Amino acid sequence: MKSVLQVALLEEELAGRRSFWRRQRHREDELTEVESKLHRQLMEDEHVTAYHVQEQLESIQEGVFNARKTRREGDTIFSVN
Repeated sequence: MKSVLQVALLEEELAGRRSFWRRQRHREDELTEVESKLHRQLMEDEHVTAYHVQEQLESIQEGVFNARKTRREGDTIFSVN
């Protein structure tokens, strides 16, 4: 009975980890899309303003900071005990 409970707990832990990393990958993909969009605008749109570029860069910077923070927290939470 004890091993069945341990297996259930491990399966729950694994599901939690998979969910966490899936969300993390999604956030990173969104950030990559914002970066790609800004790159396209800089290359193709001659009317893009410095203010717009600054806003986008700040958004990317904030996203990178949050992604790194979340990744560190995930590494800490899911570290082998």
